[in-house]
Amino acid sequence: MITAAVSLAFAAKWLLPRLETFQSEHPETDIRQDTRVKPVDFVAQRIDIGLQVDRLLDEVVFPVCSSLLMQKARRP
Repeated sequence: MITAAVSLAFAAKWLLPRLETFQSEHPETDIRQDTRVKPVDFVAQRIDIGLQVDRLLDEVVFPVCSSLLMQKARRP
């Protein structure tokens, strides 16, 4: 059995469409999906495949809206 810890979006958009082909080519292999958003402890949770995150850059986020919306709101 292979346990894969993946995000829900990755599972839906990439992994699930490919599982049928993989399982037809490897019928002896059971796949268990564990969809999660938090990092995993590969050893403690017995996860074989999962997400590893490496920060590349800091991100600056700020809200934006149209000037018309600002005028109607009268305050930020």
